[in-house]
Amino acid sequence: MAIARYSFLPWLRRGIANQIQAAANGAPRAELDAVLTLETQKAKTGNENQLTDTATQKLRLIGPGDITGIHKNMVVRTEPRNWITDFEPNYLAFIEFYDEDFPWRYSPEPPTGHRLHPWLALMVVKDSEFDRVTMPGRPLPAIKLKGANWQNFLPPANQTWAWAHVHINEIINNAALTDHDFSEADRSALENILKNNPDAGISRLVSPRHLEPKTPYHAFVIPAFEVGRKAGLAIEVQDTDSGTASSWTNGQVEFPYYYEWFFRTSEAGDFETLVRRLVPRDMDSRVGIRNMDVQQPGYGVNDVDTQYTDPVTGITHPEDVVGLEGALKAPTTRSIPLSAGSDFEEKVEPVINQQFVLLDEAGDKPDEDPTIAPPLYGMWHAMAKRLSIATEDANWVNELNKDPRHRAEGGMGTSVVQKNQESYMRSAWQQVGSVLEMNRKIHFTQLSMWVSQMMYDKHLKKMPPERSFLLTAPVHSKVKGSPFTIKYLTRNSRLPQAVAAGAFRKALRPRGLMARRLLPAGSAFTHSATLLQGLNDGRLTAAPPLVLPKETPTTSVIVDGLKPATPNGGVSSAAAKKALLMLIAAILILLVIIFKSSSALMILICVALIVFALLRYWRFIKGGKLSPQDQQKEEAAESFEPVNMTPAAVAT
Repeated sequence: MAIARYSFLPWLRRGIANQIQAAANGAPRAELDAVLTLETQKAKTGNENQLTDTATQKLRLIGPGDITGIHKNMVVRTEPRNWITDFEPNYLAFIEFYDEDFPWRYSPEPPTGHRLHPWLALMVVKDSEFDRVTMPGRPLPAIKLKGANWQNFLPPANQTWAWAHVHINEIINNAALTDHDFSEADRSALENILKNNPDAGISRLVSPRHLEPKTPYHAFVIPAFEVGRKAGLAIEVQDTDSGTASSWTNGQVEFPYYYEWFFRTSEAGDFETLVRRLVPRDMDSRVGIRNMDVQQPGYGVNDVDTQYTDPVTGITHPEDVVGLEGALKAPTTRSIPLSAGSDFEEKVEPVINQQFVLLDEAGDKPDEDPTIAPPLYGMWHAMAKRLSIATEDANWVNELNKDPRHRAEGGMGTSVVQKNQESYMRSAWQQVGSVLEMNRKIHFTQLSMWVSQMMYDKHLKKMPPERSFLLTAPVHSKVKGSPFTIKYLTRNSRLPQAVAAGAFRKALRPRGLMARRLLPAGSAFTHSATLLQGLNDGRLTAAPPLVLPKETPTTSVIVDGLKPATPNGGVSSAAAKKALLMLIAAILILLVIIFKSSSALMILICVALIVFALLRYWRFIKGGKLSPQDQQKEEAAESFEPVNMTPAAVAT
């Protein structure tokens, strides 16, 4: 069965509309310059002279303001279908059109990158959110929305491009497309696909509304531009109307529609609901494990002692089985290993090692029957020559081969390999090319590491620490000097971060202009000795911030000195005005609370607060005093004397 292949495009438009260069912001339709070129030939004394003349004319293209209906055959599918009553509430409603370019065909603007706003929009509303409007003479039926929550019905006007796309049932140009590589070859391939099979592509318009369970909905295809809304409502479109203005950004509540269908959502039952109903539970401890008798394994290992005697109590426990574990086990599965008193390991070691003993014996007789022994699993991977059950020889090969549970699993794996060894070998040979390529990359990586080490030993290792610190400053954020990067350690040290900046290092480089000007000829300028080491030792520091002298008159003091002084013990006009505004605001708030509240206690409290505020304002006006800050400003203004700002005074 072939895997389905699809391609999705953000928009598609054909014909002369692709020549639109500017959006129709000041006119209801997009305009183009049509150029007519005339070529004539004139006979003159046996010679023919060609004459060329051109004429240019403005053309206005058909736009949303000229559309008053769409043919029902243009719609090939709605999701959900009309009058479906069990639609999944976590899905989105959409409508599909037969023509791939239909949602963008009459858009009065050029595309912006990979975005083009469609001239249609899909609005989904509840029964209680709209009323039908019937008015004779209108070319389209209309609805009127209730309330101001239109954000729930439609996307933002600048994001309508995201809710329409083109669906192609093939891979265009036999390559996966991204939003950056749609070339002329891809356009030609798309045209050939649609030419050979017009049914291979559709356009889709999606509603962004999140649906609620057990709710009836009506879906309407409406104009996305204001000129289309006016045309559908029989409102005259003016020549000054903007062709790109959205039909729902200025609080419009009445919309015509081109197509309508009804559906109802279900309560539950979709795949998401089933997944959310899954409840984890603890599995039985017997899941993933199976009892295996190891008393008579065979191949010379027989009469295995599987009894275990408790050294404390002296009680003998018969343990004739072990637990053969599968690849999938429950977290509660209890392993059943060999008992502590089992002699399986002592009996299996000489049987497995017998093959190696015979190979090592000198003078092996070739005429004798060969000895077949159990295999040593993993011997080729670990280059093992013997099985050892000694504690000091513990490794994964010995642990695998001395445990009957692991040996049983290894035997199963061997059977699988033997059954499929031909296909495995074929796949291995096919991977040789990849292995060689990977080895080549590994060799290049090793070479780069050796070269880097040689450059480090030749240059950085011989430098003083201060010099190497400045040279490697650009990579401090990528190199760790501890659990933290060197840049982080520098930021928390005595050194200012500016010493590692490129501009600072460039200005103070040994052969730089500043070094040549500041030092005598022939002198060596060492950045590390003079600056970096001094900053690190604490002998040098950056210049402290400038502090304004205490007696210097500031702008605020000068401005306050120009204001008229208030009477002694009184309140300034600015303060009185501010207090009055605050009083009025407080009284208005309390009056609103009184009118809205039905509690007698709350009304009494608000009246008491109004009386208290009036008394405080009266005391503030009649007997109030200046605050300490205002009093200080008043005294500074009275004692301020203009300074003779002569060049000499400025110099001092």
